[in-house]
Amino acid sequence: MIQGQDNNNKWAVSIGGGILNYNPKYGTPSSAVGYRWVEMLPHFTVARYVAKNLTISGSFGIALQESPRYEIDTFRDDVQVQWAARYDFGTSENIISPYVLLGGSLISARGNTATTLNLGVGGTLWVYRRFGLTGELMQRFNYAGVESQPSHQFVSVGIVYRFNLGGENGRRRLWNVKH
Repeated sequence: MIQGQDNNNKWAVSIGGGILNYNPKYGTPSSAVGYRWVEMLPHFTVARYVAKNLTISGSFGIALQESPRYEIDTFRDDVQVQWAARYDFGTSENIISPYVLLGGSLISARGNTATTLNLGVGGTLWVYRRFGLTGELMQRFNYAGVESQPSHQFVSVGIVYRFNLGGENGRRRLWNVKH
């Protein structure tokens, strides 16, 4: 049977890619960061189902590439770490599991580091017993006013695998074995 994360399969990992959009239309001057688009590849995420309707996640992404097609010809070394709480409206055990998220990011770009407040939506489509496709769309707000890392949009997609580290379907723990 195909289903999402639940009490028996609390953990999920995904690998994919993401794109940051520094859009002047939304008040983000690309001159502040030197480019408009940043491709994050690879982008890793670990998520844990903690309670009905609630999952916590942490992600890491990096972009190491030359950027000759952008306004400034530099070598980009953008790194991001983000965390989020996901609320799934009771759909975490379904084949299709949409959610809203609230979280934060620590982003290092062009030698400067900034934090952001993240609001977004996402979802997972489970296509096989333990594998699925996942995606997120979020707005990252720079509430500290750091000009080197203005507010921006972030989109990510990936392949997700769910598993269990313990319990009835996982490995047996020494303290759970009757002697």
